[in-house]
Amino acid sequence: MKTFNNFQFEFRKYQQKQDAKMALRKAKELEEQRKKQNKCKKV
Repeated sequence: MKTFNNFQFEFRKYQQKQDAKMALRKAKELEEQRKKQNKCKKV
């Protein structure tokens, strides 16, 4: 049973890492969109 719990723990860590990567990517995309919008506003 211990190995199963350990596996779940590892999997959760992996999931969190993936979620963090996705969140980071989303944040970068939003930042890019905002920059483009700001450029459009300035013109």
